Amino acid sequence: MEMRQRLNTGKGFNALDLYIIASLQSIVVVQEGIASL
Repeated sequence: MEMRQRLNTGKGFNALDLYIIASLQSIVVVQEGIASL
């Protein structure tokens, strides 16, 4: 939830923040895919 709040504000982002968020979102997608098997 914290990440969504940061996305909503649109402030305080740099390349590293975006990279971390993209990585975490990828992990979540993979976990959801595994859970659906």
